Amino acid sequence: MRKQWIENLRIKVGYSYINYSMSVRNLLLILDNTLGMEKQMNAICKSCCYKVRNVGLIFKYINNETCKTLVKSLIISRLEYFISLYL
Repeated sequence: MRKQWIENLRIKVGYSYINYSMSVRNLLLILDNTLGMEKQMNAICKSCCYKVRNVGLIFKYINNETCKTLVKSLIISRLEYFISLYL
C-alpha cells in the first residue's frame, strides 16, 4: 500500500507536474530515493562486463599486451567518470 502511494506522488511546479520515481538517471549517473550507490555500481559492473566481453571477441586478433591495455583503459575510464561525478 505504501509503495503504491509513493509511486503516485506528484509535485506541481508552475503548470507542470513532476512524478515521483524510485530512481533517476542523469549524465550516466543513477540516483535512487536513498541516494545510495547500489544501482549505480550494478550498472557500472554490467557495463564493464559488456565491454570486456566485446574485447574477448577480438582477442584472437590482438596481442596480449594490447588486450591488457584495452581492458584496463575501458574499465578505468568508467570508474574515473563515476568517481568524478561523486566528488
